[in-house]
Amino acid sequence: MTAESSIELDVFAADARRWLDANRTHAPRDYGAILPPGLREDGVSWQRRLFDAGWAGIHWPVRHGGRGLTRAHQAVWLEECARVDVQPFVNMVGFVLAGQGLL
Repeated sequence: MTAESSIELDVFAADARRWLDANRTHAPRDYGAILPPGLREDGVSWQRRLFDAGWAGIHWPVRHGGRGLTRAHQAVWLEECARVDVQPFVNMVGFVLAGQGLL
């Protein structure tokens, strides 16, 4: 377990809520699992914002751009995003199927 993976889930959830409350106005509208072509620019901008703030690939290894946290932390992130109705990442299909398959 890394030092970061020991972050308590309630502390992580509170951090996620604070960040989402401050940034959700930058998120594209909810579009489902696959980013429509008309929202590409907004989606890519949102993904860059997520990545720059450390909210992309939460349970992915640090060497692959993630935070090295647990799947439980990822689940908390998904719940917090659902709470405020924003996309947790740009392309769920790519993230879940391709990304996880490569890892």
